[in-house]
Amino acid sequence: VTTCTQRAEKGLAGLKANAEAKRTEIKAHVDAIRAVMAQKEAAAVELIESTSKARVSRLEAQVSVCDKAIPDVTALLAKVQAQLDDCAKNPSGFVEQSQLLIPDMEALSIRLMNSPRPQVQDDFENIALDVSSRPEPSPPRTQPGLTGS
Repeated sequence: VTTCTQRAEKGLAGLKANAEAKRTEIKAHVDAIRAVMAQKEAAAVELIESTSKARVSRLEAQVSVCDKAIPDVTALLAKVQAQLDDCAKNPSGFVEQSQLLIPDMEALSIRLMNSPRPQVQDDFENIALDVSSRPEPSPPRTQPGLTGS
């Protein structure tokens, strides 16, 4: 009976040691997975930030172009308004005076048509967290007395 009890105690101790070793191994693997996912998250967030900054920069440049055109548009509108005001006084001269504004209108229209149009891409659909690629797994660690099942 003593021999049987000793064997049982030895087997139970081996089982407990194997279970603890497996728990430690699993925890190490999960920690490695968490580290990889944290790196992937950081890379995705950094990509979103840099993409967002680049888009804002392009939009600011396009807004600057539009801002530079505002004084010219305002001046042209003031000339047109002056022509309309003058029309009440001299209706026959309206056509003649208006034709003098056509080159200014055409030049401004061409300039504005040739300026870049703001293209706002406010989504980030092309950016995704890549969870498909995994680092190369480390070879399984074996310990004496452990057997896979």
